[in-house]
Amino acid sequence: MSQNPMQALQQRLGANADELAFLEFVDDDTLTAISEAAGRELDARHDALTAAITNGVAALPGMLGGLARRVLT
Repeated sequence: MSQNPMQALQQRLGANADELAFLEFVDDDTLTAISEAAGRELDARHDALTAAITNGVAALPGMLGGLARRVLT
């Protein structure tokens, strides 16, 4: 089942129809472009968050080791 551009945008943003009612008169091509741009932005933010978490977890052993040395000395 194929979604129309407004449904695709709602799903991508996790928004309901009322929240996007202001886009009611925007043409389908523009809605598709907005949806694609939103998807790229969400993907970029997800990637940045994943990298930050990964880097934070990777740094934990060193941070905990430093903390342990301070506590034990």
